[in-house]
Amino acid sequence: MRDIGPVLCNLVEGWVVGPLFGNVALFMIVANALHVRWRESTSARWLLIVSILQLAISTGHVVVLLVRTIDAFVYKDGAAREAFLSDERTPLHTAEQALYTFNDIIAGGILTWRCFVVWNYDFKPCIILIASCIGTAVSGIGSIVRLTTLPSNQTTFFESSLKAWLTAFWVQSVVTQTVATGLIAWKIWTSISWRSKAVGTREWHALLVFVESGALYSIGTILVLAFYLRSSNIGTIVAGMLGQLSATAPYLIIVRSEARRAATVVTASKAATEYALRDLPLSPRQAHFWKMSAVLLGGSLSKAGHDMAMARNQEQRWTFEDGLA
Repeated sequence: MRDIGPVLCNLVEGWVVGPLFGNVALFMIVANALHVRWRESTSARWLLIVSILQLAISTGHVVVLLVRTIDAFVYKDGAAREAFLSDERTPLHTAEQALYTFNDIIAGGILTWRCFVVWNYDFKPCIILIASCIGTAVSGIGSIVRLTTLPSNQTTFFESSLKAWLTAFWVQSVVTQTVATGLIAWKIWTSISWRSKAVGTREWHALLVFVESGALYSIGTILVLAFYLRSSNIGTIVAGMLGQLSATAPYLIIVRSEARRAATVVTASKAATEYALRDLPLSPRQAHFWKMSAVLLGGSLSKAGHDMAMARNQEQRWTFEDGLA
């Protein structure tokens, strides 16, 4: 396969990374979902803090890429431009690689956390994930440190002593993501009812499994590793995309997990309400108030009780007024 040069590679990378900065919209959805449980849940607080950190890293990644592109195409031309974009030791490229690396480490941690939750808080399936997460962090940080100390005669990823560090980083990252994706997808897949024959139901379930397992990010990391081992600059484009997808995938996982949690709460609330109403001598109007309160408030029985009391008072007032009439 014919490779592309560093100049075209930079242009394509900037073109695909920019639109992927839609993480801002996803972050707003995540923040809104987690803010509801901010006071009552420690995990919600940590997830919101990590989400803010990932948004900051993603923003920095886009800004660094933009500054690097402007520097290359506005202030340099010809051979100087190509030499600048080919030199991986420049501070801007080092910063871009570092930001992607940190986001990748965080994404691996969130995938491990999600696997732990999906498997009912069982540590056993997550042992290999914890080990690979640590390996990813060590090799990733080591590659950044090594990148800052490359000698002048080693300017590219494919020819430098940095290759061993980067290979270890991406291999560990692929292990983390593929194992976590497989465990999460299998657990969710086996818990879904596939009996529904409604049009699009099975496709929708498959899409949810794909999103919640982080499969998209895993595929991207596998492609980066494959292109890097083939010494192809196309891997740089995919790595630039992963600088944003490393935040997009965790955001989608958080949104989906919060939606699943909310649906579970509402379902449990409705079941509890129906059970509580089963043997109570309530009028149809009072039962209606009970059910509507439980659904709208996500299962807050105390609030539902308040609404029921109000309904009783209203019923008594109507009876009293009818007697006066």
